[in-house]
Amino acid sequence: MMQLYLTKDGGHAWPGSQKVRAKADTPSTVINANDVIWDFFRRYTL
Repeated sequence: MMQLYLTKDGGHAWPGSQKVRAKADTPSTVINANDVIWDFFRRYTL
């Protein structure tokens, strides 16, 4: 199964994170990429 997450905001920034410098893109707040990734890995074991 594949899932795709698209946001209309965020530019080139990690979704759910903080802005790292003044000229950087503002991250999207629609999803938190860390939570999405952890949810994926919790479903599977090595």
